[in-house]
Amino acid sequence: KDPYEVLGTSKTASQSEIKKAYYALAKKYHPDTNKDKDAREKFVQIQEAYEILSDEEKRKQYDQFGFGFEGPGAYSTGGFQNGSAGFHGGFDPNDIFSQFFGGGFSGGAKGGMGGMGGMGGGGGGDPFRHMSGEDLQVPLNVTFMEAAKGATKDVVVERVVSCSSCKGSGLQKGKQKESCSSCHGSGVQNISMGGYQMQSTCQACGGRGTSIPPGAGCNTCNGLGKVRERTTVQVNIPAGIDNKARLRIPGKGDAPMQGNGSNGDLFVSINILPSKTFRRQEADVFVDVKIPFYKAILGGKVRVPTIDGDVELKIPPGTQPSDDIALRGRGIKCIRSSTKGDQIVTVKIDMPR
Repeated sequence: KDPYEVLGTSKTASQSEIKKAYYALAKKYHPDTNKDKDAREKFVQIQEAYEILSDEEKRKQYDQFGFGFEGPGAYSTGGFQNGSAGFHGGFDPNDIFSQFFGGGFSGGAKGGMGGMGGMGGGGGGDPFRHMSGEDLQVPLNVTFMEAAKGATKDVVVERVVSCSSCKGSGLQKGKQKESCSSCHGSGVQNISMGGYQMQSTCQACGGRGTSIPPGAGCNTCNGLGKVRERTTVQVNIPAGIDNKARLRIPGKGDAPMQGNGSNGDLFVSINILPSKTFRRQEADVFVDVKIPFYKAILGGKVRVPTIDGDVELKIPPGTQPSDDIALRGRGIKCIRSSTKGDQIVTVKIDMPR
């Protein structure tokens, strides 16, 4: 079934939109909390759809080939013929199976797979232990001076985190999970296709090997073990940061929807607000200053603003309108070195009327 249709998203949906759709549907149709007879099948479809669309490479292959072996690497729900003779185009069947099931396989009726995160051969394990959470992106407005001098700012993000009520287990206090009756706790199912014996993720438990008994699910997260919550994250803005720069904050993205893998990262896009006084070009700062007509002719001293406060500027005699005077080292610190740019003062002469 079309994964976009299953998740209710368009083919142009972003990863964030796909993740939100998956989270909402998984919560709605989780078989431990939804007792409708079709909920389990729907939940499996949701899992399979998200597995494809959350992986950019798999999504690209699906968008290009759809279901069926129209091209190398395409997804299929069938169409295998007897043995390797049923594969066309000269590509290795092992590549196809590794994309489906996460590992290689050996031919023959007794061949087994070693994929699925070490669950091959009926062994147990957590198929999601290497799954990491999604990265998040958030914009942040900073003032000209905050960008020039550095600052600490707070951003509020909605993150997927482990449920604090059940510590991520999905269980009510004192309750325990039970072994999956379909796979007997292995998390995998044996499948015979075209003379090959393979293993696939158990559709009943999603590869976990366990399930939450009726009435034992956490009431806060509905048995998912994860919730979405608003979190305040502190962001350190380095002095001299450029407009449109992105700051990466490791581990402050989403927790993985399944398993205990690492969190994604938070990327903060910097938007520097314009200043009424200063302009900027890389590490140099520009400012206009008005001087009386007589100081332009005779010379003198004026106070001018800089990013470090007002300083005294010497005006040479005979200064012309729009002359530039440089204040060396009064600009912005270069973010990749200890040097500073200059401040360029453009003289505006206040002519008498």
